[in-house]
Amino acid sequence: MATHVDAIPDVAELDDQLRQALDTTLTPNQKDLKVVGEEQDPELISTLAELFAAAHQTLQVTRVTDFGHGEIAVTVAATTGDGVSLPILLPMREVDGVLKISRGWACQIVLTNGATSPACADATA
Repeated sequence: MATHVDAIPDVAELDDQLRQALDTTLTPNQKDLKVVGEEQDPELISTLAELFAAAHQTLQVTRVTDFGHGEIAVTVAATTGDGVSLPILLPMREVDGVLKISRGWACQIVLTNGATSPACADATA
């Protein structure tokens, strides 16, 4: 049986976790934030990091909404290299007591940027 996340991270905590997850100098094992389906592709979080770095985009968490049933919505400001900032909704879900980035969201980023991942063969989570 899955355990419940003790406390949903606040904006600052989740922003730190997301920045760490998108740090291209770290290996997947060094990153606290993971993606649902990572067992199919342990490098998926690093693929995301590389894609955001290649696009010269940085992400900053601006809001965390807890829906109270193991799913949260994270509002993120995505800033491009030319300074344009756009809001992105990043869905996360609890898996065995750990919050993880939605596989569907991660795979949308991967696939729309022409990359591939074994975890994205059936990206519905």
